[in-house]
Amino acid sequence: MGLCRQVFLRVRPPARFYPALSPRWPTTAFSSPPGHHGLLHELGLRGIYNHPSGFFASAEGRLFSQHSGGYSPGLAGDTFWQLDAGAGWRFFQRRATLRLAVLNLLDQDYRLNPLNLHPDLLRRRTLDLSLHVEF
Repeated sequence: MGLCRQVFLRVRPPARFYPALSPRWPTTAFSSPPGHHGLLHELGLRGIYNHPSGFFASAEGRLFSQHSGGYSPGLAGDTFWQLDAGAGWRFFQRRATLRLAVLNLLDQDYRLNPLNLHPDLLRRRTLDLSLHVEF
């Protein structure tokens, strides 16, 4: 959704549900024991600012929530936010981009059940400096 010419806001609904077991997946030596399951939900929010001079800034927040079942004793789930923020400058007719970002701004560690497919998330706050050049 464009709020004005330079600002963009995007909301991703919680469309990522990863059941741990599915009848269509064959059983392998790496399958979980029968009855164990996990469900991972993800909600993403992103805001971007672009200035005509080439300056840009962005912030992204992702909420992860996982619930596991079938364990004795019960296995606790985890709910946490991953926040990233960055700014940069595009130059040489937008053929080069210099960007500085802080990833996992809240320095959140997590304990996700490995039954679910999930993105490889950073466990510590990370400073990211990048230079992208097209020629």
